[in-house]
Amino acid sequence: MIPLALAVLVGTLCLQLSSDLPSPLVCGWLVALAMFLAWWPRTRLFAACLAGYVWAAGYADQRLAADLPVGLEGQDLTLQGAVVSLPEIDGRATRFVFAAQSLRAESQWQAFRHTIRLSWYDAPVLQAGQGWRLNVRLKRRHGFHNPGGFDYEGWLLQNGIAATGYVRNSDMTHAWPAADAADVLLHLRTAVDRRLQTALDGVSQPGLLRALTLGVDDGIPAAQWAVFRATGTGHLVAISGMHISLVAGLGFAAMRWLWSRSARLTNVLAAPRAAAIAALLLATLYSVLAGFGIPTQRAWIMVSVLLSGVMLGRPTRPAHNLALALLAVILFDPFAVLSPGFWLSFVAVAIIFARLSPRRATDRGTPRTMSSPTFTTVLPTITQGLAARVAHVGSETRELVRLQWALSLGLLPLTLLFFGQLGWIAPFANLLAVPWTTLLLMPLVFAGLFVLYPLPALAHLLFALAGWAAERMDALLTALAGLPGSMLGMPELPAWVYGAAFVGVGLLLLLPRGTPYRGLGWLALVPLATWTPPRPEAGTAWFTLLDVGQGLAAVVQTREHTLVFDTGPRFSADFDTGTAVLVPFLAAQGIRHVDTLVVSHGDNDHRGGAVSLAARLPVYRLSTSVPQYFDWRYSNRCTAEQHWTWDGVRFRMLHPPAERTADENDSSCVLQIETGDGERLLLTGDIEAAAERALVSRYGDVLRSRLLVVPHHGSRTSSTAAFIHAVAPQEVLIPAGYRNRYGFPHPTVAARYRAFGARLWRTGTSGAVHVHLGETGPTAFPVAERRRDPRYWHSAVAVPPER
Repeated sequence: MIPLALAVLVGTLCLQLSSDLPSPLVCGWLVALAMFLAWWPRTRLFAACLAGYVWAAGYADQRLAADLPVGLEGQDLTLQGAVVSLPEIDGRATRFVFAAQSLRAESQWQAFRHTIRLSWYDAPVLQAGQGWRLNVRLKRRHGFHNPGGFDYEGWLLQNGIAATGYVRNSDMTHAWPAADAADVLLHLRTAVDRRLQTALDGVSQPGLLRALTLGVDDGIPAAQWAVFRATGTGHLVAISGMHISLVAGLGFAAMRWLWSRSARLTNVLAAPRAAAIAALLLATLYSVLAGFGIPTQRAWIMVSVLLSGVMLGRPTRPAHNLALALLAVILFDPFAVLSPGFWLSFVAVAIIFARLSPRRATDRGTPRTMSSPTFTTVLPTITQGLAARVAHVGSETRELVRLQWALSLGLLPLTLLFFGQLGWIAPFANLLAVPWTTLLLMPLVFAGLFVLYPLPALAHLLFALAGWAAERMDALLTALAGLPGSMLGMPELPAWVYGAAFVGVGLLLLLPRGTPYRGLGWLALVPLATWTPPRPEAGTAWFTLLDVGQGLAAVVQTREHTLVFDTGPRFSADFDTGTAVLVPFLAAQGIRHVDTLVVSHGDNDHRGGAVSLAARLPVYRLSTSVPQYFDWRYSNRCTAEQHWTWDGVRFRMLHPPAERTADENDSSCVLQIETGDGERLLLTGDIEAAAERALVSRYGDVLRSRLLVVPHHGSRTSSTAAFIHAVAPQEVLIPAGYRNRYGFPHPTVAARYRAFGARLWRTGTSGAVHVHLGETGPTAFPVAERRRDPRYWHSAVAVPPER
């Protein structure tokens, strides 16, 4: 079973890492080959690998076939369907998942079955399971595409969401009655949520308790999420394996004790089997209340497989059960291998099983003796018993510390691979927070949930106690997160470094102490700590125009310095591109500080991420045309003719002049970068025709630059013909969002650049654009991130460059 499950895993992973899906003809040939190879024992594992590949390909093809038709993007549509998630409220916006059932076209309703993620500003009170008729505007799956960033498109695909959009206006038909089991469960979640919020009134940490009960985490503040990330304890909040297993374990223990009290019941059904059935029912109910999301589904399958052996009365090895659970999860959802939680869950359980197996063997081999107590032996027995109990507690504590150390070491390569962060405080935080959560906080939450309807006053008291426990845990984690260097951003590492780390961890965890080659494991981990990312040579610069949607953010790296030009937009109090894009990108490049931050002007789509960037990385100097927006000691106003040189690369501010214009766009900082061999790049902010004329008049041919970041995202009020001729760009980079509401770049502007013979690169379709200035060879030309790191679900929008 173990080799079979691993072979299927390898095949599934190969498909998910592919840039294109195989054709149906290729899949047919692979199925025939797998069936042929399955006849011979020596080739059956390869057949299983092919089977996993084909199964994942078919599943992905079916999911992609449900995508929103291209012709419906950006159109005003009237849809009829139902809300299928608990709404998440963020300020004025309400976000929810909508299962569309029909579409009105030419006064006729036609079938339209797509799952859509919608935003609705100033929405009425929404409830899961409600039926609505909505006027919406949609676009296909799309997200930022940057090194080190979150793959939002992949996340949407994993969750079966075909499109995103927003509600323009609507009319409510009234909530439709529940038509099937799914609707009944949605109404159940809604009813429990309403009752739960009443019980949480006046309780500490209501957002955290609601997340632990229903899996809805929109009530957790951004600052608290930052603490969870810094301490590596976010898994305690997301309902997954630990929570489902705890529910099942408590249910199993309680039912086994109750069932074994009755001889009549045990004659009908053995207590362990009855306990396993009750545990599975409780785990299923809790999973349904938590929304049965992908992590919950995975955990439920794992628990179900482990309990099935008890229900069937068949003793099995833990490793066998784990392999069977792995196979079941992959067959149920091949996209699970894209989730970090999938790998962290299975590897963590495997480490726990591996650590506990030797201990169980030792316990089984320990002889036990019994003797009848007498008066002369009572006192010594009590004394020895207390000493033994103290020694037992100490032994259990040492074993817990060893297990936490093994988990931290074993999950280290995966943590760096998925999150790019290394926190030395995480093992200590988990050593304290996991027992506190599992032994105190979660039992109180479950008890409160159990009596929520019959005894609401008692439920309020239990949740108040749970809130107190959560408050104490939050205070501890906040203190730990405040320690210096609690979380370090790590650069993107090459594949060989990760490979060596996995080998090293395997040697350290699997080989017993004293084994001659075990010490090589520490040697294999050395590259994790010593590898440094490459940097530009002196006189050259690396430029990246980041994909931040409708906004601008760019990074310039020289040999020893880093400049950030604009920081993209701020979308809400808890989300901006400084945190979501810039900080992960800089961490992936191994950059620990910013030497100069230039904020070209005051529009939100240029300065929105500046504060969060400075909160997470040291920024040594700020240069901006709008210093009134920043109360920073190390800021200055950008002005024409400011200049400096870093590592043989010259930076020259060309605009604005000392005398200010009333138009804020035309007061944008304009920066020209020139490498040692004379190659130039021009960054223009949001200047428009008036500022362009002033630049052409003042500088003339000095403006000539091979690469140009277009003024004002390609609006028709900029990029005049005279300016284009003066700059004479060969590569034109356009920071414009995918299907942005302004229609940038304007068609006439794009045509103007094409007529000049320039190539156009749009971040909305290219993702981040990279170019190495002052170098020769392929790196001297722009490279689109969607081409550099392709996946089959990205191909729908990857169309760079444009001529």
